[in-house]
Amino acid sequence: RLRRGWSSSSSSSSRVTRVDQSAADSELSADDMLLDFELISDQSWMDPSRTGYRDVSTYEEIKSQRVIEEEVKMALSWATREVSNDQKKARRTLKKLIRRGVSDGKRRKVWQAVVGTASTSESDKNYAYEAAVRYVFGDSSSSSVKGSSSSAAVSEAEATKIVQVPTFGGRVRFQDHYLTEQGEVSAKRIMCILAKKNPDVDYCPELFDMVCVALHFLREPETFLLLQEMLKQSKTKNLWYFRLSAVDSKMHVLTFGRLLQQHDRALYLHAQSLGFEPGEYAADWFRRLFVGHLPMPVVLRVLDCYLAEGSKILYRVALSLLTLIHGQLLKATSRDEFENTVAWFCYQVDGTALLKYAFSQSISKKNIRNLDRKSSGLLDQVNEPTHQLYNRPRLSGPPSAILSETDWETVYQFLPAVCSINDPVVVFSTGTDGCSLRRFIQSARRHPHTLLLIRTSKVTQSRVFGVYSGEPW
Repeated sequence: RLRRGWSSSSSSSSRVTRVDQSAADSELSADDMLLDFELISDQSWMDPSRTGYRDVSTYEEIKSQRVIEEEVKMALSWATREVSNDQKKARRTLKKLIRRGVSDGKRRKVWQAVVGTASTSESDKNYAYEAAVRYVFGDSSSSSVKGSSSSAAVSEAEATKIVQVPTFGGRVRFQDHYLTEQGEVSAKRIMCILAKKNPDVDYCPELFDMVCVALHFLREPETFLLLQEMLKQSKTKNLWYFRLSAVDSKMHVLTFGRLLQQHDRALYLHAQSLGFEPGEYAADWFRRLFVGHLPMPVVLRVLDCYLAEGSKILYRVALSLLTLIHGQLLKATSRDEFENTVAWFCYQVDGTALLKYAFSQSISKKNIRNLDRKSSGLLDQVNEPTHQLYNRPRLSGPPSAILSETDWETVYQFLPAVCSINDPVVVFSTGTDGCSLRRFIQSARRHPHTLLLIRTSKVTQSRVFGVYSGEPW
């Protein structure tokens, strides 16, 4: 049976399992992807000397001479700058300097400081992440890492298959992120843990790209805690970073359209004359935090300000990208020409000039709240996506003699939602309970949700089949 908690008895060749309802696990957006990959068998995320998973050689190839010169200037300006671990102080004292750009060597410290995780010790970050890994993937008492303590020898689900990876309605595009293979593995693992630890968040398309970008500079435990804190602040601080529902995301887009109408009415009306709402054009910018639309060095400049000042910077940048080429866009005679003009400008935009112009725009929080209220009246037809519950089933004790771990994940995709949010617990096994049909019925009849799994006895022609029952036996 499946009961609250993690205990279960040993498995053998025939099982009946029961599932109880729980709110411990999270849901997935309808357009979440199924990814099949194998985690690398190592404990590299616990290495304190590691400071990111960027594929340096590939990333360096995309940087222009102008970007390299700007990075040298930023490195010099940050060389002797102290970064406070106190979040309020860091935001207050570093605000102007962050707007001028953060050097790569300081981003790890600055990003954690302005989000509010810098004050947590490295040992506490490792401990919290290790606990989260155990919570999602379980322990592996048979696996150990040479030279590590018993507490460090957590399996992290290495050498296991993960069938479902939640993307919270976002898109998985590693080709835009310049991560190493281990960095991609880390990003997938973090997404699984975030889904499990945040069952109330089922829509946050920005999350995947933010995880990947953070892994350029932060260790895996640091990245997890950074994103966990960003989610926490987004839930409690009036949408500080993320819009956590499809309705709120739609409001974000509608509000931007109204904002563009205020700042450049001629461009707004011209876009409408070409057959589209200009606010909708920026939707993917917001969903992906400009990743894939702006060069990565510029994206990093935008995210420096985003982490320090919140989501208002997204409005500033999106508005600037359109109004900076106001004249060229007014000459566009079709939507395709309009979009191609914007795409080309984004491809070659200078990050320093873009942000300087963005912060010259007058955008107040009060005005955004007023526009949000006006936009809310247009959200009646916006439906939240249907969700697929996310759970990575874990069978305690010896591995199943019938189903592999990957098989369990496959089976769980077809169970009713009320069942698939908990883990299987054995209530009957022929290996330990014998072959008495009476005992089988007695063990199973009190449980309304059961799986009966059977493997045929002939080894050379062994087959596995079974049945789910939604009623007591």
